[in-house]
Amino acid sequence: MTQAINILPNLYTRLAQIGLFRFEGVSQRSVIIEQYDGVLSLLPSVPLGGPATVATREGRSMRSFALPWIPHNDVVLPADIQGQPALGGAFDAADPLVEVMNRKLLLMRRKHAQTREYMEMNALRGIVKDGAGTTLYNYFTEFGLAQISVGFVLGTAGTSVQGKVREVLRAIEDNLLGEAMTSVHALVSREFFDKLIAHPKTEEAYKFYASTGAQPLRGDVRRNFPFAGILFEEYSGTVTLSTKATERLVPASEGIAFPLGTMDTFSTYGGPANLLETANTIGLPLYARQHLDEKGRWIDVRTEASILPVNKRPRLAVRLHVELTALPMSVFAAAMDRIFTHASMAAPAIWISATTSEEHPIRIIRRAPDRVTDFGAGRFVSDTTVVDVRVADLPAPRPGDVIVIGADSHVIQGEPLRDRERLIWTLDLRPA
Repeated sequence: MTQAINILPNLYTRLAQIGLFRFEGVSQRSVIIEQYDGVLSLLPSVPLGGPATVATREGRSMRSFALPWIPHNDVVLPADIQGQPALGGAFDAADPLVEVMNRKLLLMRRKHAQTREYMEMNALRGIVKDGAGTTLYNYFTEFGLAQISVGFVLGTAGTSVQGKVREVLRAIEDNLLGEAMTSVHALVSREFFDKLIAHPKTEEAYKFYASTGAQPLRGDVRRNFPFAGILFEEYSGTVTLSTKATERLVPASEGIAFPLGTMDTFSTYGGPANLLETANTIGLPLYARQHLDEKGRWIDVRTEASILPVNKRPRLAVRLHVELTALPMSVFAAAMDRIFTHASMAAPAIWISATTSEEHPIRIIRRAPDRVTDFGAGRFVSDTTVVDVRVADLPAPRPGDVIVIGADSHVIQGEPLRDRERLIWTLDLRPA
């Protein structure tokens, strides 16, 4: 049945259509990822007692990651066949068992395909989540890397959109680190796409685009709108998590730009099934098996996958976001950017919205002065956690939002305050 479910037509999701993540089977249930100069390299797990991998002592770091196990089961009951007419057939013709089984397998494969798309979209941004929306790993936090984020000031008519695109392209080119690419693709939200094509600076692109045979003022060009070296595409995919909550694959007013034609940057690693017969074998994308009840009352249909998508160069995927007004760029602003990108002065963290559960990486500078409180004739000294965050990284923090710093979670208390230059948020945090 494993062969059958892997032969069934796939529910081609957008990343699967692009062919961005290459599947590679491994024989173990975990992988070791090594980071050196911003590149995550995969190392194989080995059996106990086997020869170990060797690395030099040149500032490298390693982490072991377990492959998430994703089982999904269904059952075929007599009621699924008895008295049920065949689809598209005569009313008195019974629905054959094989057709019922194929329909269930197809539906189960679709659920696994959507789960993989959700995991790969998040891995593209450096985060691994499961089907419940729980963050399993954050490659930026694990390896002390900072995500590159470029703000498109699309609310100002004078903004050089081409300049912003060049900034994205140069950021990707600077972080190839020996990798190759053929072009740059960007999956953006509907809000980002609408503001992009409505900006006065993009009107010239319509003329050139129309000369190639496309008619952007007549047809739907959301699937194919090249501008200044990046192919922008509106992606409105939404998934329903196992918690019944819905989540957009691309957050509102954001996008993600990434290179195509890479050799070894985007991979999805798959381990063997949790079966004796598959132990120490090379993993497949999906496994399926059936089990007939010993009394013939039902057939259990069981599927499972153990996959871990990895973006080995996390800084190659550049976060795009909309800024409605231009921020003043000054010597002070440039200095703040350098401070927040400095590994010794700022630290990686994760912001999680209290209302939508949306999350993305940010950079923070911790300021934790002791707070002195007068009480009668005495004084109390209490610990506080205060952090600074760039407005460009976190446009609209709210009380109740969660900031994850390492293994500790904190909640924003009180109203966030901006500095005089409107560049930095100061957030007062308390333990979650």
